[in-house]
Amino acid sequence: MQEFQNTHGQVPVSGSTRTLPAEYRVPSWKDALDAFILNLDAKDQTKNQYRKALKIFFTWAENHGLQLSSLKRADILAFRKDLLEGEKKRTTRTVSAYIVAVRRFYQWAESEKLYPNIAFGIPRKSFSAAVMRNCVSNAPPKH
Repeated sequence: MQEFQNTHGQVPVSGSTRTLPAEYRVPSWKDALDAFILNLDAKDQTKNQYRKALKIFFTWAENHGLQLSSLKRADILAFRKDLLEGEKKRTTRTVSAYIVAVRRFYQWAESEKLYPNIAFGIPRKSFSAAVMRNCVSNAPPKH
């Protein structure tokens, strides 16, 4: 795997700033994405889906003036909300897939000591819960 240089020492985590341990290496999002996909044990179709989802996430972050090194958990939640409610609304199923990709990326990034796992515990919007709500609201009344 490519070695990365630590370009800063501060990373916001849960609303506060803390210094990353010296062993953390901070690459650009494009380098981190390439390394993640390269090390992902998955089918090519899954890798392509993760690459697409993560490019959308990182582009969203850039469009909001955010750097990969400064992202917080709240930013991932805002990303999910924008996907569900923004101009380009996406289905709950698609949003869930994107969030899974983001969570897997940050899980990997923390294991590689690139970034802390700011996505830990972020739930994907439950596809089945959304389907159930829709089914219940459209169900004929019981007699």
